[in-house]
Amino acid sequence: AKRKIVSGVEHNYFKPSAHVTLAQYAAMISRSMGLTANEGSLYQDVQGKWYEASIQSLLEAGILDDKKSNYFNAEQVVTRKQAALLSIRMLQHAGVAISDPNLSKIPFTDLKQLSSSERYYIALAYEYGIFGGKENGQFDPNGKLTRSQMAKVLHRTLQIAKMI
Repeated sequence: AKRKIVSGVEHNYFKPSAHVTLAQYAAMISRSMGLTANEGSLYQDVQGKWYEASIQSLLEAGILDDKKSNYFNAEQVVTRKQAALLSIRMLQHAGVAISDPNLSKIPFTDLKQLSSSERYYIALAYEYGIFGGKENGQFDPNGKLTRSQMAKVLHRTLQIAKMI
């Protein structure tokens, strides 16, 4: 909050249990990394919105993927697996050397149904201490990210990148 990366959602309330949209998270990442957009967005549902420059800056930096569509869906809630991917891509963009994770040491019991790419990012986020698991031994990849979880994930990622 002191660095103006996060702010309250209404009337000075942080609402730690509320979910985080991709638009909100993109804005926080963009602010925290000092990213700016060089172009306007081609996505019809992003153009002219308060988060257009944030989404575009993350696309230009390679932190977000181009969705190859006319719509970005920035109002969707961020999942834990998406947050893991974004964290590792933030580290890569910041110049942190990323080595392949040791997948055999990842304790989560619910990763088998995920793609190898998704497992890769989750494993790295776990090895870097950005994410832990749930009490039941699962990662909960499709679980919705809360604002309190987002603050922890973003803070840890910025620490690793030596940006705070």
